[in-house]
Amino acid sequence: MFRAHILICGGIDAIRCKIFASTLNETTLDWFNNLLEHNVTSFDEIFKMFIDHFAANKPKLVNVGYMFDLKQERGETLKSFLGCFCEMSMQVSPPNVGNFVVAFIKGLRVRHFGKSLVERKSENMTEVRMRARSHIKPEVMMKKRENERFWRRDIIDNKNELEKAMLEKKRKT
Repeated sequence: MFRAHILICGGIDAIRCKIFASTLNETTLDWFNNLLEHNVTSFDEIFKMFIDHFAANKPKLVNVGYMFDLKQERGETLKSFLGCFCEMSMQVSPPNVGNFVVAFIKGLRVRHFGKSLVERKSENMTEVRMRARSHIKPEVMMKKRENERFWRRDIIDNKNELEKAMLEKKRKT
């Protein structure tokens, strides 16, 4: 956020310090307010102190090799796997788009979609996502039907158990 403000406003030291302070919140603002005790003379000094103090909170970047370890779990939908994969790919630095497609295909469980990606190669994950749409929709419908069958079976089982219980009660009386 700070860097975006600096691009808009320019960069003399006094302005950078004021803009920097306006981008802070809660913990970082408390830290900044405590800097008054130190004799800070430049923005570069403040920025270095900030990075040194909060470096542990920086999100860890993922190596592209990690993407090859992601696997679609048994029972995991294509939609869910694709979402997790894309979310993880945003954390990879530097991004290697060609490797993402290969890693995604490698992580798929053997299915029609995986075979189609091998037969007709995709250039990037955007193309993979577009092609996945046509496979996700039927998958969602099948899952919905399975749930309906499960509930119907459950209702029938409950009805049968109720009838058995009623017959047993009649026999006892």
